[in-house]
Amino acid sequence: MTELEQIEQQIRDIFTKESITKLDVNTGNLLFERWKTLTGYISDKSPVCKDCTEMILDNKPKYK
Repeated sequence: MTELEQIEQQIRDIFTKESITKLDVNTGNLLFERWKTLTGYISDKSPVCKDCTEMILDNKPKYK
């Protein structure tokens, strides 16, 4: 089993627990950071639209 697979399994084990402790959260955060390093993960930094009208594709609605 590779280090990446071990990290993923440890994270799954944390999420399947009945109750998660503060120690589990801290451990999970460290595991996620290591996972990001190993996989070369880059988070999406693109801006989220601030106004819902930016999401409308058509300028005029088809209904009247």
